[in-house]
Amino acid sequence: MHKFLHDYLGGAVFDPPAVGIMLAAFDGAWQCLRSSGARFSDDQAEAVRENLAKYIIEQARHGELDER
Repeated sequence: MHKFLHDYLGGAVFDPPAVGIMLAAFDGAWQCLRSSGARFSDDQAEAVRENLAKYIIEQARHGELDER
């Protein structure tokens, strides 16, 4: 997630608590996907993680900071 924050923020700045919420949201969502039994190749997993990170960042840009 840190890599995606750096790559996709596009000049947006988030305070440390917001970054913590985004990281928790990412970790929680990824764990839900993994525990669901979904199987991904390495390439698919990377693409899913990237899209998940982009979605969370975009939602945070619009003010959504509820990690659930």
